[in-house]
Amino acid sequence: FLQEYQKEIFFTKAVIATGSRTFIPEFSGNGMDKVWTNTEFFDEMILPKSLTIIGSGPIGIELAQILANYGVKINLVGHRDKILSMIEGKYSRFVLENIQKNSNINLIFNADTQKINFENNRFEIEFFDTKTKESKTLFSEKVLIATGRTPNIESLHLEKANITFQKRGIEVDSFLQTSNPDIYAVGDTALHFPQFAHTASYGAHIVAQNLFLGRNKFSVDFTKNSWVIFSSPNIASAGLSEEEAQKKGFSVVIGEYDYSIDAKAQIEAEDTGFLKFVVNRKNLQILGIQIVHQDAHAIAGEAALIVSKKCTLIDLVDTIHPHPTLSESFGFLAKKMMGEIMQKRIKNPFFPLALFIKKWI
Repeated sequence: FLQEYQKEIFFTKAVIATGSRTFIPEFSGNGMDKVWTNTEFFDEMILPKSLTIIGSGPIGIELAQILANYGVKINLVGHRDKILSMIEGKYSRFVLENIQKNSNINLIFNADTQKINFENNRFEIEFFDTKTKESKTLFSEKVLIATGRTPNIESLHLEKANITFQKRGIEVDSFLQTSNPDIYAVGDTALHFPQFAHTASYGAHIVAQNLFLGRNKFSVDFTKNSWVIFSSPNIASAGLSEEEAQKKGFSVVIGEYDYSIDAKAQIEAEDTGFLKFVVNRKNLQILGIQIVHQDAHAIAGEAALIVSKKCTLIDLVDTIHPHPTLSESFGFLAKKMMGEIMQKRIKNPFFPLALFIKKWI
C-alpha cells in the first residue's frame, strides 16, 4: 500500500520545516488515548464542565484562565512549585495571584503525574505530591496535556543525509544550515530555535534570502526576539532578560515603571503591572524590555522595534509619545533612568573637567 504512494524527489537544496507536536509523557493508564492536546481541544471546540490541565507553562496558563472565565472548573497541575518557570518570579507572581483569586481554578504544585484512567465517563488522574510525599487523585470530565513540544523528525531518517540531530531538534548554525550544507532546518525542528510562529516566519525569511542569493549572507539573531504570553495579565518580552544580559557579559542598568502611576492605565482601571528596561551601562543601549500588564500585547511591537533597532535611552527621551497612551510609559521610564544616571555622573568629581574638555575639543 505504501509503495503505491511513495515517490522519489530529487533536489539540490532542501528546507526541513516539519514543525512540532505536543510532548506527551509516558503516563500509564487506559485513558491516555482519550486525552486532549491543544490541537484536539480546538478541533472539538467544546466546553467541558471540568478539565484537568497537566502543565503550568504558557499554553496551560492561557487555556486555564480563558476557560475558567467561561465557567469551566479547572485542575491546573504543575510539576514544579511555580508557574511560568521561564519568567522572572516577580512578574509571574502577578499571574499567579490572579489564578489564586479565581474560584474556578484549582492550582496544584509539585505534582508528579503517574496514571490517567478513564472510567464511568470521567478521567481519574493519579499523581504523587513531591512535597508532602503523598499519592493523590483528581477527577474531571476531560484532560488536556500541555507539557511542552517535541519536533517532528523521527521518521525523516536524518542520519542517512548526514544531518546531526538530537532528540530535541536538528543542529543548525546561525544561517540555519544543518551539518549537510545543502539542507536547512527552520522553526520547531531546529535545535535551540524559539518555539513561536513569528520566529518560524522570521527564520524562513532568512533561509529564503540565503537560498535566493545562492550563498549564506543572512543569519538569525534571536537576541532581538519578542513574545507575548496571553495570560491575565499579559507578559511580554523583547530582547534579553536581565539574567541573559549578564550571562552575555554586559554590565547593565535596570529601570522599572509602575503602571499604578500611569494615566491611561488608571483611566482603563488596569493599573497593575510593570515595565522594565535592561540597559547596557556602557552605551545606554536598551538590550531588553519586559512588560507585565493586561494590555502588554498592545505595546509589545514598540518594544520589539526598540530592541531590534538598538535604540538607547536618549533615543526614547527624544521621542514624543501621544498622551494618554500606554506606550508613553517607554518615554517616562527612559527619562527617569536618564535622570538617575545624570545625577550619579554629576556627583563624580571628574564630571566638570570632562565637560570642559568636551567643550574645547
